[in-house]
Amino acid sequence: MAEKMTCPACNAHTSSVRIAYLDDQPCPQCNLPAATAEAILDIRARQADAELTRRYEEALIRAGRAEAELARLRIQFDAIRGVLDD
Repeated sequence: MAEKMTCPACNAHTSSVRIAYLDDQPCPQCNLPAATAEAILDIRARQADAELTRRYEEALIRAGRAEAELARLRIQFDAIRGVLDD
């Protein structure tokens, strides 16, 4: 199976697009310059990385809050257990 690449302008997903961009040539379908395609794809990757970082930070915050709540509930449970055991 040939490796393919998608042109960010025309969405052509072919091996000829990949070959053209690797050779610093324009898209064979819509003539988008390789440098422009590279800039667009770089921006998309950075935005995806920023979104992934934001989601990771939110997950860490939720995990930290859950761990704190778990610790608080364990203390309460131990206190209840102590009362019931007496």
